[in-house]
This record gives sequence, C-alpha cells and structure tokens, in this order.
Amino acid sequence: MNRIRSTWRPVILCLASLAPVALAQAPAKTYAQELIEETLARHPEVATLAMHVTPPNSPDNIIIASNFGRIGKKGDEDDLKVIQTGKPTVELNQSGDRFSVELPLRDVGGNTIGALAVAFSYQAGDDKTKLQKQAEKVRDELSKRITYLANLFEPAQFDPSIPSNTYAQQLVDQTLERHPEIIILAMHVRPPNAKDNVIIASNIGRIGKKADEDDMKVVNTGVPNLEVNKNGDRFEAEIALHNVSGERIGALSVVFPYKSSEDKAKFQEQAEKISDELGRRITYVANLLEPADWNPQVPKHIYAQQLVDETLAKHREVLILAIHAAPPNMKDTVIVASNIGRIGKKADDDDMKVVETGTPNLEVNKNGDRFEAEIVLEDASGKPVGALSVVFPYKSGDDKARFQQMAEQVRDEMKGKILTLGRLFEPAR
Repeated sequence: MNRIRSTWRPVILCLASLAPVALAQAPAKTYAQELIEETLARHPEVATLAMHVTPPNSPDNIIIASNFGRIGKKGDEDDLKVIQTGKPTVELNQSGDRFSVELPLRDVGGNTIGALAVAFSYQAGDDKTKLQKQAEKVRDELSKRITYLANLFEPAQFDPSIPSNTYAQQLVDQTLERHPEIIILAMHVRPPNAKDNVIIASNIGRIGKKADEDDMKVVNTGVPNLEVNKNGDRFEAEIALHNVSGERIGALSVVFPYKSSEDKAKFQEQAEKISDELGRRITYVANLLEPADWNPQVPKHIYAQQLVDETLAKHREVLILAIHAAPPNMKDTVIVASNIGRIGKKADDDDMKVVETGTPNLEVNKNGDRFEAEIVLEDASGKPVGALSVVFPYKSGDDKARFQQMAEQVRDEMKGKILTLGRLFEPAR
C-alpha cells in the first residue's frame, strides 16, 4: 500500500500543478455565446440555436456559438448558401420531430454577417409558416444587439463585477422599444466606489468596458461628441447624461442609421431628447446599478405607472414620483409605480408610518438639494390606498410648507383618477 502511494504521488502532484494552467487556458465566454444563452432563456420554444460566422482574419465560416457545442465546426454548403443569397432554408428532419430554419444573421445596420440556425420541436400538423416567422423574430431580436461582426467575439462582460440585469439595462431596453429609430444605445457611468467610467448598460454588450478619451471628454465637459462612422452609414452622438436634479453623471451614446447629406443637427436634437427622457428616470448613479426587478410578483405595465407618467409630464417641477401600495394577493406594501424604477421594493418604516397613520413625512435630503414629501394617497372616495412620494428641487431657505402644499395638490389630482385600490393594478390603457 505504501509503495502504491509513493508511485502515484508524483503523478498526482504533476496533475495538480497542471490544473491551474488548464483553468487559465479555458476560453472566456464570448458575447456571441452570451447572446445565444440569453435568447434561449427568453424563447423556451427554441430547441437549438447556433451562429455561423466567419471570424475576423479567418478564411472559414464556422459555428461560433450554440447550445449544443460544435464550436469551430465549418459551415457546409447550405450554411454558406444562406449567407451568399440572403434566402432562408427550412427543413424537417428525417425523424419528423424537428423543424429547422436557417436565416441570414445581420448587425444593427442590416449588414449580413453570417447565418443563424434556429430549430423547434415539431409534431405532425404544426404550422411551419408560423415557426419560420418565429425564427425570424428571434433573428431580428439578435440583430438589434450586434454592432459589427467583431462585436460577437468580444468578452461577454469586460468586467464581471458590473451586474448586467440592472435598472440601467432596463432603461436602455425600454428606450429602444420606444425609439426604433435608434440602433445603438449605451450608458457610460462610473459605478459607486469604482475608479473608472465604464459601459454599464447597452444593446451591444461591452458591459464594463472602460471609457475612452472621447467618452471622458463628454463626461468631464458636458460638450457632445458628434461624428459619422468610418463606413459613412451611422451617425454617432455622445451626449452628457444627467440625473433628475440635472447633475452630470456620465455620457450616453446614441447611434442612428445615416445617409450622406442627412441633417446631423436633427440627430443631435433627437439624442439630446433621449438623454433628457432618461435623466427624468434616474435619481442617483447608484440607482442605475439597482436590480431591474425587485419583486417579479408585482404586476407591470399597470395603470398606476401610467398615472405616474402622465402626472410627471404635467408637473415638470416634480423630480420624483412614486406610489407605495399593497398589490392584490400580497401582504407587503411596495413601490408599484415610479419614475426611478425600484418596482417591488418594500416600504421602509417611514413609508409604513405614513400608510398606517396618515401623517405626512417631510424632509430635506442629506445633500440639501431635494425636498421629499411623503403623504397618504387616497382613492376618489377618500379611502386610503397607500402613500405617495413627491420630490422637488430644493435650496436652503425655500418655503417647505409650500412644497407640502404642492405635493398635496399633485396627490389630489391623482386621487380623482383612482376609483379603487384595485384600479391601480389594472392594465395600462
């Protein structure tokens, strides 16, 4: 037994010494692979998904990302035909249980950069046309998140310490849904307790990528950086990003498709409008790194949020507006609507004191630049339904009683539009 141990000891030591080397050589996840995994999580109806792309400086088209391995496998004639002709191919396998669609894969500018193979489980009688349209939808979603071919080979995250499922990312995604004219949107911000300004949210990955000199010039001076890209097909506007108080907190990159002779001033104006919209929804930098969803049980796209948005549009003097209420079938009072995210965040002691006693909570924030009024929220009949937080810009010496009156005026306007507590949780119109 001792002789066996002594015989294996050098081998074990050798393997142990090689383990760190093997781990160090393990390839980092690419942005392409991250896109595949995120897409499959959103689309459980997809059985397999693979990208066929020719890497930069490579002669061969290969699988660069998939959910079934085969990374590096060369594309066959069918793969290349899709890329060269732009025409999709559809196929039912010999077993009759899988329907495959291969489509041209494009970047945000509509340039073909490869092929995307999408497969679905299939049963006799399933609608093949419907499945092909679903594959096209998946492909189009992916295309909106790829800036250029080389983007796919970048790291999934440049800095793993920067979270990806954040309020900032939610803001980017929602803004792109409202503004389909934008092809790229990215926030450059210095996270709390970090030394570097980095990308914290975008539709093209690069989370954690450090700001370059042009980015920092915008951050430090507030002067926009405006340029047409080297291919002449995109107008790139980088604009200062502010919070609700107007404090510069970073930079926002907004990219539009561009044709020669188009009005650049129009694009700058649109980028500034987008930055202003976002600024109305950010309380502080730390707010951007908070979770996108504090509690998934709290209903979304509800009348309460519509009411907050409409009220803020009418009252530009209000910086922040948030409704605290208890959703149906939940015991906790939480934020159910606001212009700064935090949907589902539990009410703290001060919030609950307002809810339970009806006594307002009035205070100047620790920075001395905002007056925060939290008052009871009632329905149209006068029945309490929760609490309303109303925040105003503040300077030393401002009349606090006036701010309380203004908050109550906003509350009373909203009150007339709330028939019952349950109305707050009905779908937005």
